[in-house]
Amino acid sequence: MVLYLLGNLAEADQESLEETLLVDEEAFARLEAVEDDLIDAYARGELSKTDQQRFRQRFLTTQGRRQRVAFGRALATEMSPKESSKEESTEAAVPRPASRGWALRLAVAANILLALGLAWLAAQTLNLKGQVRELASQRLDAMEGRESLSDQAQDLSRRLAEGQERAVELDQMVKTQAEELTRKGEQIAALQGDLARRTSTRSSAQPLVASILLSIGVRSEGGSAQLEIPAAADQVELQVDLEGDDAYDDFRVTLRTGAGAQVWGRKGVEAVATEWGSELLLKLPAELLKPGRYELAVEGLAASGDVLPVGFYGFSVVR
Repeated sequence: MVLYLLGNLAEADQESLEETLLVDEEAFARLEAVEDDLIDAYARGELSKTDQQRFRQRFLTTQGRRQRVAFGRALATEMSPKESSKEESTEAAVPRPASRGWALRLAVAANILLALGLAWLAAQTLNLKGQVRELASQRLDAMEGRESLSDQAQDLSRRLAEGQERAVELDQMVKTQAEELTRKGEQIAALQGDLARRTSTRSSAQPLVASILLSIGVRSEGGSAQLEIPAAADQVELQVDLEGDDAYDDFRVTLRTGAGAQVWGRKGVEAVATEWGSELLLKLPAELLKPGRYELAVEGLAASGDVLPVGFYGFSVVR
């Protein structure tokens, strides 16, 4: 216990002793007795220089403890051999009645000092108990605080690990969704390409045709029939009403501009029967016809091999 009071006890042993002092009254009483002996030894100068220095650093830190040391030092001075020798020499030099009165006054003073000292010691003992309990409570709080910090650190580590796992899951979800979007984009592109091919195939299979019927009303060089060709038209269809001139096996047709330049022609064209007679059905590329006036010459091929004129059909083209 002297090592504990002087602060020389190891920390683990110090904590163990303090826990014992909190629950064991006898141990605490022994500590008080050892503390009194240590104060007396310091007051009489019986401690080593090292222990004296530790005693001053450890013990003389409060006003109450310094008063206890001063009281012990005063008692040690009163009870020293030098003072006893002085009393004996005084008794020998003065009459006995005076010596007895001095001794009585000294005894009364000593009793008073003793009573005050005991009261002061009791108060200091209570104070020391409170300090020891407070110190032990602080150590327990510190230990609980360290445990709480450890629990908090573990909780933070667990949360961090969960957050990292969640981040990995989210990253994988983003990658999966990105792959899905890419795949859907490719499917859309493929559908668009297929739709374009189908549209192109339909357009080529079913070309846009501009048609005009050339009949008796316009069977002259001054005819005014008009053919409007859309920009997307691929072909032009000319329906030529023969008006009974179908006695020929074959026909020859020639298409010229208003200036007389030949644009297109066919031989061996056969007539097609209709409800009202017969007609020639002519198809030619739309790109051959530019805006302007045109004239279609129709000739019949007789069985004798002669070529006889059937008629001229005039019309104009607009775009």
